Amino acid sequence: MGNDHRTPAEVSHRFAEAINAGDLESAIACWSPAAVIAVPGGSEVRGHAALTERFRTLIAAGAQLQIVVLEEICSELGATAATRMTITVPTNDKPTVTTVAADVTYVPGTGGLQILIDHIRTPTV
Repeated sequence: MGNDHRTPAEVSHRFAEAINAGDLESAIACWSPAAVIAVPGGSEVRGHAALTERFRTLIAAGAQLQIVVLEEICSELGATAATRMTITVPTNDKPTVTTVAADVTYVPGTGGLQILIDHIRTPTV
C-alpha cells in the first residue's frame, strides 16, 4: 500500500485513542460507512449510525480501550489483522475488565485504511 495508508495497527490504535479521549467523531472516522461488528451468537452492529450509538455508550461509561494487533497482512486493496482488545469500564467497586480476540478487515477509505469488519471471536478473560 502507498504511504498515504495507515497500517492496521495505526488505525486500531487511533480508534482506541479516540474512544479514550471521548472523541466520537475521530472514533467513527476510523470505520468504513459500511462497517459491521459481529459478535459471538450472531449479533451485529452495522453502519455508522449504529456504531455511533455503540461508541457513544462506551464513551459515556468512561470506557478505556487498549488494542494490540498481533499480526497483520496488507495488500493494495486492504488488510486483515488478528487483534486483542481490553476494555476497562470504571464501576463503584473495581473496574470491569473484558478482553476479546477479533479478526479485523480494513479497506481503503478517506485518509487511509478504515475498519470494515470487526469479527469478535471470543472473550479471552
